[in-house]
Amino acid sequence: MTGQVPVGWGAFDPWLTELLRITGLDAGRAAELGHEALARSAVVKLGETDCGRVAVLPLSQVVTVDNRPWFSDVHPSVDVAALAEDIRTGHRLSITYRRSGEDAAEERLVDPYGLRGRGGRWYLVADRDGTPRQYAVERLAAWTVVDAPRRLRSGVTLDSVVEQLARNLERPQETVVVTAELHRGRLDIARRILGSRIIVVEGGADPDTVKISVEYTEIGGVRQLLQFGNSIEVTAPEEARRLVVELATSLLRRQATGEPA
Repeated sequence: MTGQVPVGWGAFDPWLTELLRITGLDAGRAAELGHEALARSAVVKLGETDCGRVAVLPLSQVVTVDNRPWFSDVHPSVDVAALAEDIRTGHRLSITYRRSGEDAAEERLVDPYGLRGRGGRWYLVADRDGTPRQYAVERLAAWTVVDAPRRLRSGVTLDSVVEQLARNLERPQETVVVTAELHRGRLDIARRILGSRIIVVEGGADPDTVKISVEYTEIGGVRQLLQFGNSIEVTAPEEARRLVVELATSLLRRQATGEPA
């Protein structure tokens, strides 16, 4: 297909082209933005393209895209399409937002760049007092459009803010490295769960294990490794080992006696 425009692409209207650029072939994501019919039309047109080859199967029969995370709620609790339309006004937003782990929501004034879809979830990307933030849309209790234009930093775009936020999250400047012996049969699932936090994998103390080095922003991140149960042993640093012992002891006491940890 290099250098050629497939038959049918020329029939795409601007809305269809823009929608494909944003959502790809994911009709589910497009539906959350209020454009499901348009996305399904795009999929049909892509399936009808003819690249000049004989007996080519329709693309829709050999490609399917599902960006939802496993065990996710199919129906978003927030009207993403309405939020997107309000952002397109170019005005500031007053949002009522509940931070993760907290019960009460607080009101805050933000300058929105737009929405970010990742891992089956939507995030509102905005500046608050000139500092970039992203807010999980599922924890937005309410929002209103403020009668004032948004105040964005000069030369900054939605894409550049998203890149900065991802870099700050995945590659923070200050980190602590935790090493552990992991059963070799659990390495694949560890890669899936821990992702780029795993920075080194090497031979373990015996043939059935591997030694992994996991990077966290703080020592408390070692809690994440408890889900591997008796398939893992944290070996360093000593502070991480002590924390794992404390957490495991507390869990055992609660399970055995029902007493609060």
